[in-house]
Amino acid sequence: MPTDESKSPSQSIVEDLAKPTEITALGIDPGKISGWCLGVVSLKERKVLKVTMGQVPIETFSTWLSSYKNCEWITVEDFILRDGKKTEFLNQGWHQLETAKLVGRVEQFCFEQGIKCRVAQPAEKPYGYKLAQLPYIPGKKGTHAFDAAAHFYNLIRRVYQI
Repeated sequence: MPTDESKSPSQSIVEDLAKPTEITALGIDPGKISGWCLGVVSLKERKVLKVTMGQVPIETFSTWLSSYKNCEWITVEDFILRDGKKTEFLNQGWHQLETAKLVGRVEQFCFEQGIKCRVAQPAEKPYGYKLAQLPYIPGKKGTHAFDAAAHFYNLIRRVYQI
């Protein structure tokens, strides 16, 4: 296998051209109402160029997700049913674990489309909020798009150190 020193100038140029200069990544906070954050990142300039955020209801989630086949990465928050929340969760009547199913849908979509997937832990959100320069209020409801942004920014920091 040739080392960098043994490569011809034309080989190096071809390899540099093959590297993406921009990537698109999607962060998802899954639930009955899923938050999302789509970002375009310049790898050359080492910064986020554009961010769009929003929400999508569970009823249209799969159709919505299918429009993101051009992403380099998708990160989705994992669903963890912690001991202290099990009784409260089951009493709410949400027995079919819709959020866990959405995480599986995202993983399957990524596998089928050849998209890199990262399942993020809920505990990572506070740091992601800091990276996104958003106010983090633990336990606050209705911040699905902001949670998705936190996962997007965590992904960009972890993978690209941006």
